[in-house]
Amino acid sequence: MQRMSKSRFEALVHSMGTKRKRRRSSSGKQQVVRMNKARLEALMRHAQQNKRLRQRRWQQQQQRRQQQPQSTKAERRYPVWGKRPDVVVDRRPGKGNFTSIQAAVDAAPSSNPKRYVIYVRAGVYKEAVQVGKENITMFGDGPTKTIVTGSRCIATGHDTLQSATFTVTRNGFTAIGMRFENTGRVGQAVAIRVSSDRAVFWLCQMWGNQDTLYVYGGRQLYRKCDVRGSVDFIFGPGVAVFDRCTAVLRPRPDGARVLTIMASQKRDGEANGLVFLNGKVTAPPNTLLRTTFLGRPWGPDSVMVYINTFMTRVVRSEGWGTWTNDNTWGGRLFMAEYNSMGPGAVQPRVWFAKPGRLTALQAVQFLPDRFIQLSSWIRSTGLPSLDYTRTL
Repeated sequence: MQRMSKSRFEALVHSMGTKRKRRRSSSGKQQVVRMNKARLEALMRHAQQNKRLRQRRWQQQQQRRQQQPQSTKAERRYPVWGKRPDVVVDRRPGKGNFTSIQAAVDAAPSSNPKRYVIYVRAGVYKEAVQVGKENITMFGDGPTKTIVTGSRCIATGHDTLQSATFTVTRNGFTAIGMRFENTGRVGQAVAIRVSSDRAVFWLCQMWGNQDTLYVYGGRQLYRKCDVRGSVDFIFGPGVAVFDRCTAVLRPRPDGARVLTIMASQKRDGEANGLVFLNGKVTAPPNTLLRTTFLGRPWGPDSVMVYINTFMTRVVRSEGWGTWTNDNTWGGRLFMAEYNSMGPGAVQPRVWFAKPGRLTALQAVQFLPDRFIQLSSWIRSTGLPSLDYTRTL
């Protein structure tokens, strides 16, 4: 038998709780039972057998992993729920199929009923991307690592549509784990423009100043995204739900103190509306206090709703602003809140914000399954279904 030091022996016995074990005899008196040498040796053999068994299992797992095709951490994190990418984009020549995102998009089939998956590896991609193919899924190494950036704005001779760093014009687009950015500081400077029905952005960042995210058309879901800007940085005539997102206010480059988050617009014959759900409105610490409107109407029949949103002191007590010259469009507006929280959730708001406060029955109409019919098409994007039955 292998010799054991006194300290090792005492630690082993103490860990097993067997140095002095008490039990009751038939007479009810406690008796002290001491462990004999044979019992201790049996326990040690059992522990050694368990150790060898764990080692064999670990070796078997390592062998199975070596036999499987190798994948990067991002591919394991975002496998498009079971599917490998069709092409890989890497800025380093020879490391992927393409060195630019636009080249990867251009290589996708023109008519593609199935998902075409593009993996964009970590890097800063300075390019203006146009996604003109349907059913494209694009994922990166995370929004702090895979960044698409540009600086086009009014000052560089580009109008609002032309200034977009990233533009999506076909249906069924999905983006996961990426940042879309416009560093332009003068006038309209769109980071991303989306005119895609059944579009989903998951764990993404949209950073800019004025007009950061242009919801141009179609039904869109933004989940766990970070949107930053100063003036109307979520705007457009499309239909979008921002689920568990954060709206972060930035100081205006011109120093002005009036900021707005949303600007909704109505186009004839088309549904519209912007809904902020289970999210947060905030700004850098100790800045921009009471400077921000939740939104303003970009024309009559605008729809803007906040549900279960935490609002910091950055939000003005009035809540909602007007477009120009105090134009309220004859009251043809829908601007409302349900269960707003935090120091910025002040009631009542301005008089023209109708209906103002929603009931639970009214708020249900703006949940994703009803407002953008999410449950009918989310699986076609390759993403898992989402349950909103307990949201309110």
